Amino acid sequence: MNGAYVSNGNQGTYGPNSKFHDDGLPNPAVRQYKREKRGWCSCRGLCCSLCILLFLIILALGILALVGYLVLKPKSPSYSITSASVQDFSVAQGNSSTDGNATLFLTSSLALNLLTKNPNRLEINVKNSTVDLFFQTRQIGQAFIPAFTQGKNSEKNVTISASIANVDLLSESSNFLAAYNNGSVPLATNSVIKGNVKIWGITSPPFQGTLKCTLSIDPSTRQLLSKSCSVSNVKLA
Repeated sequence: MNGAYVSNGNQGTYGPNSKFHDDGLPNPAVRQYKREKRGWCSCRGLCCSLCILLFLIILALGILALVGYLVLKPKSPSYSITSASVQDFSVAQGNSSTDGNATLFLTSSLALNLLTKNPNRLEINVKNSTVDLFFQTRQIGQAFIPAFTQGKNSEKNVTISASIANVDLLSESSNFLAAYNNGSVPLATNSVIKGNVKIWGITSPPFQGTLKCTLSIDPSTRQLLSKSCSVSNVKLA
């Protein structure tokens, strides 16, 4: 009888709106729902597995980095200017192009020796850097530090060439002339040195440190009289 519901014991109710057809097989909609439910469960299980795997990888890398830090105990490298060779050092009088007043013009060529010390069991790669040269507050020149690689537990000497070409000393002229006549010209250098290290073939994030030096040069003998250097603000760039 069409549209009638028939009871068949424990098999449940059969009909067009039931979970089963008259032949006792599940309704296609029910079968589709069960397949979708199984597929969703499978996707959820796969996502959980991937998340667990990712967590384990991050945990392993963290433990490896901690062990590497404890074993290697990285220390800050040190930099210092140990000597200065003055190839040319001349002072000429003239009139400033700024205001026409009498001033001094400085021309010089300096070769500075930069001593770098790496106390770590790691290789350090130092990037290209510049060194600013000052007399009091007046910047009078700039030098270039080429990129280099320094081995573990080693010292390295790097030559820095600085050229000062006819620099107008402006308001510092009188102070410079007094220092020149006294035989001791104070100069200062300022440089930001950047680099990175390699740990088991992995390059670290870049670090940087500020190198500041005060120098005293005898203009007659062109020799370095005294020097003092410090490295500060060593941090990740």
